[in-house]
Amino acid sequence: MGSTGFLAREFKSCEPAGWRSYGLSQRLNGTQVEERMSSSSSYSIVPGSSYAGVVFFQGLPPRHTFGELDPVEITDHFNAAIGLPTLVINNLMDHLTVGASVLFISSTSILKGSYDPYYGAAQAAKIGLAASVQRFRKDLRVNVIQCGLIENSPVHLEMTEDFREMHRNANGGNSFVSARNVSSLAWHIIQNTDIRGAIIPIDGGLTGFGS
Repeated sequence: MGSTGFLAREFKSCEPAGWRSYGLSQRLNGTQVEERMSSSSSYSIVPGSSYAGVVFFQGLPPRHTFGELDPVEITDHFNAAIGLPTLVINNLMDHLTVGASVLFISSTSILKGSYDPYYGAAQAAKIGLAASVQRFRKDLRVNVIQCGLIENSPVHLEMTEDFREMHRNANGGNSFVSARNVSSLAWHIIQNTDIRGAIIPIDGGLTGFGS
């Protein structure tokens, strides 16, 4: 579930046999995010239902850098990246099966930083949220995927050409990360019961050896 609709759709298209995924795919502005957070009924769960996993694709793209920052935007970024998923997990907690997978999609900015400090900090905060969920329920399998620049993502499409070229050259394959590969990796993690408490990079080597 998340605001990155194109990635959620790709995830759905990679759905393995025997699995059924349900999506909440929306692009929300800051005001809408706050409205959703203030309404607990937005995340009502069907009584008696259970889920084997939950994937969070949500987040806002980077917008401004130092010298241009709007104080309001820090709230937008953290509400989208941390506030909403925290409330969703809170409501889902009693409906997640033993050993269920909780997966967060984050960014290489957790290590490399971002030109937008709000974005970089919000993405890094997903690790703290993941660790907190794992601490509360040790039977869950909580992991984070650390993505490079995903082709045709909102971040990619809104980026200037010089920044795209920088990312392309930094990638060992001189290309961008594909949504299909991210989705396939997500499904692998969901089904692999031995992956737990991990930050898994898929960035073409951007943060790997010799980077």
